Amino acid sequence: VSLTNHAVEELQNKEFFNKNNKAIQVIRTCTNLEKFTVESHEVVKNPIKFIHLGSVDTAYEIDGVIDFFIFYEEKSKSKINFVNKGNHKLIKDKCTGKNLNPKKYEITSKEFSEIPKVLNESSLGIFNAKKNFSIKASLPTKIGEFLACGLPIICNNFNDDIVKLIENNNVGLIVDFTNYDKYEEYFDSLQNLLLDKVIKKRCREVARKNFSLEDGINRYINFYDQILS
Repeated sequence: VSLTNHAVEELQNKEFFNKNNKAIQVIRTCTNLEKFTVESHEVVKNPIKFIHLGSVDTAYEIDGVIDFFIFYEEKSKSKINFVNKGNHKLIKDKCTGKNLNPKKYEITSKEFSEIPKVLNESSLGIFNAKKNFSIKASLPTKIGEFLACGLPIICNNFNDDIVKLIENNNVGLIVDFTNYDKYEEYFDSLQNLLLDKVIKKRCREVARKNFSLEDGINRYINFYDQILS
């Protein structure tokens, strides 16, 4: 079982892999759609509330996230919430080093049971995953959670699956956080996305089709039945 089609393609390109082998399935990291829901379908209003959920080191970096937020905030009233456990000093040091106004960001810790509520208090999710070989097989849990709560996603191109998911369904923005010359273009695209009256509905539908926990369980059961029969 793979989380991404990108990883399957990598495997199929290996000499040792039997391309006729049907015993491989792509099943995404699943989200409980009964817990992660959309509380309001109203159009997003200012201030725009960015949320960065989870790790800020190891597989992720936040320098680019802060850079983009600073650019966005200078043009449109906004705030960013870093929801994280264990790295609050790192986040604060990064924000301070980039002269981000302390009134424009907050650093919080939340229990898992509190995440749906804080997502519904947000306008969009943002993260920057470090690119490496293993990331081709990754589709972080937060993606399904963001979408299930109706939040569009801003992230980098870390594998083929995330690009197709976001661009084909128009549920976010793929950005190069290091390309400052494109920030203006990204800003305009994001503004149009946030003004879309059905963006939350569209995000929710993409979550239902791709990240449903119930569907994931059934697919695992059917897959193992197939292997064992």
